[in-house]
Amino acid sequence: MISTATASSPGATPWWRQLRVLVLAGGVLMGLALGVRHVQGLFLLPIIAERGWTRESFGFAMAVQNLTWGLVQPFTGMLADRFGSWKVMAGGLALYAALHCPIDDRQIQRGGFVPARS
Repeated sequence: MISTATASSPGATPWWRQLRVLVLAGGVLMGLALGVRHVQGLFLLPIIAERGWTRESFGFAMAVQNLTWGLVQPFTGMLADRFGSWKVMAGGLALYAALHCPIDDRQIQRGGFVPARS
C-alpha cells in the first residue's frame, strides 16, 4: 500500500513551505521594500528645513522619481528576462551610483540637481 501524506498531517510539508510562513515572509519582504518608498513623508520637514527647499519642489522631485521608476520597470523587466536578474540589478546599482556621486553640494543648495562638471 502506498502512503500519501496530506497537507494537514504533521510533517507533510517542510516548515518553510507552509502557507502561513510564506504569507508572513512575503509580508515582511513587501514591508521592507515598500517601506523605503512610503516613508518619504517623514523626511519632508527636516529636508526642506535644512536645504531651504519648498514643499512643492521636494514633492515634484519625488513625483518625477516615482513616474520614472514606474515607466522604466517594464524595460528593466525585459532586460532581467534576457540577461538575468543579478546582472541587471548590479548594472542598475552601478548606474545609480555613477549618476549620484558627482552631485555638487553647492548645486543642491541652489535647488538644482545638476551633476558637477570638472
